[in-house]
Amino acid sequence: MRMRLGRWMGRLVALALLFLVHALAAGAGTPALTDTTLAASAPEAVAAYQPATLTIANRPVFVFRGELMGYSPDKRLETATQRLQAVMAERGPGKVTVGQNDLGAVVQVDGRLVFVVTKGDVDPFLDQSFQQFLEAVTGNLEAAIVAYREQRSLNAIISALLRALLATVIMVRAIQYLRRLVIWLTRWLGGYAEGRVQRLKEAQSTVAAQLVTLVRLVVRLAGLVLALLIAYSWLAFVLDQFPYTSPWGDQLGGYLGNTVLTVVMAIVRSIPGLLMVVIIFTMARFIARWSRLLFEAVRDGRMELPAVDADTALPTQRLISIFIWLLAVALAFPFIPGSGGAAFKGLSVLLGLMVSLGASSVVSQAASGYILMYSRSLRVGDYVKVAEHEGTIMSMSMLSTKIRTPRDEEINVPNAVIVSSITKNYTRLTRNTGAMLPTTITIGYSTPWRQVHAMLITAAERTEGIRKDAKPGVLQSALSDFYVEYTLLVRLERPDTRASVASALHANIQDVFNEHGVQIMSPHYENDPAEKVWVPREKWHEPPASGDDV
Repeated sequence: MRMRLGRWMGRLVALALLFLVHALAAGAGTPALTDTTLAASAPEAVAAYQPATLTIANRPVFVFRGELMGYSPDKRLETATQRLQAVMAERGPGKVTVGQNDLGAVVQVDGRLVFVVTKGDVDPFLDQSFQQFLEAVTGNLEAAIVAYREQRSLNAIISALLRALLATVIMVRAIQYLRRLVIWLTRWLGGYAEGRVQRLKEAQSTVAAQLVTLVRLVVRLAGLVLALLIAYSWLAFVLDQFPYTSPWGDQLGGYLGNTVLTVVMAIVRSIPGLLMVVIIFTMARFIARWSRLLFEAVRDGRMELPAVDADTALPTQRLISIFIWLLAVALAFPFIPGSGGAAFKGLSVLLGLMVSLGASSVVSQAASGYILMYSRSLRVGDYVKVAEHEGTIMSMSMLSTKIRTPRDEEINVPNAVIVSSITKNYTRLTRNTGAMLPTTITIGYSTPWRQVHAMLITAAERTEGIRKDAKPGVLQSALSDFYVEYTLLVRLERPDTRASVASALHANIQDVFNEHGVQIMSPHYENDPAEKVWVPREKWHEPPASGDDV
């Protein structure tokens, strides 16, 4: 980095010395106006009345546009050049005066005629009178004569050289200090970020590290821009020190000044609009925060609002917040700087088209989510079955609902799927009494139904996870051709244990029926076998089962 900076600084200094050598070489010549310092006449092949510019010391003084007494603009330029050469060779004071005659305004230097300005020479595209045009011409001529003489003054060249060298030293030191500042900032950001990243999770730390890299890149780019700005200012200053290159320095400095002034004025003009934008968004933030606190109080039961309860408080607050921010954007849009420009309008149309084409599914999901919330069909913590998925609702958002299955799987179900599917809620109506778990078996007609009822209730009483304060019930669901269909109804202590309790209940049913020598022929039963089909207690733990098995 330091070697590249040194090479770049060497090139800038070499460029400055090139300008200085050129100026010194021009000063070592004769004081007469040569073709290098005084613009050459237009080529002979150029048609009459084509403008011809008189240039002194690299400065345009006057443009001949019209014909005078049969002389074309290029012939008038040639004559004026010869007269100026003669006048400047006498080393007079170089005083410029203007007289009047029938042909126009007579421009004189030290009392000798140089050229005549006619009304045909006035630029038709400039909105100025003949007198104003004449004053501009004489001012240009006086400045050009001064620059021409300074260009051939050894004292002036040495003074300009010293100022240029001083500016070069200042520019080099400024860039060195700027480089040190950029290095310090990047190191400080790195140390600060490392301390922050250690407190974050792995995913967050990756994002934070990327943000730090981006900030470092922005700091380096800002340093590069400032370095280029310093070099640009230095070049404009150095060029302005030498008479021959002073017009170029004025152009560079004027362009930089106009650019900075344009940017500053644009910022100043945008301050009232930005102030209104800040006020609008501050009010929107205050109102949104107040509404959030209000609906949180409704959700927690500390306040009541008509048509809003604890279940609908959160979605209502979200809808109101969206409306508040959309209204704030609509009100602030006219005050955003550049909002009336064609580029800004085109970008707005493009973004609107992209949102309208790509957000149709998002809008559908959000609408389905609010339908679920306002219909109060599902709540967080309910044990439900959506299509083939069964589990406990972990969270509900505008776009999807997360369900945790008994196998500890997290399923993200789109709200549109829930709205369009048949959903079973095992908790909704049994939140206080316990979710009901049904199980069905079929027993032949040879077994007394009272005995079957008692055995099913005994199996339920032995099963963990079934509420003891709710007596199990048995229903004879159907009298089929060869068997009776019995349905055992129990209530669960926790709905999320539905699968494990059902498994334990089925095991206990088999044990109880085996204990009493009752055969289970479910689900198909066509004829009574010669012997009962059941498992005696002494055979419950046949290998590979152990005595510890339930």
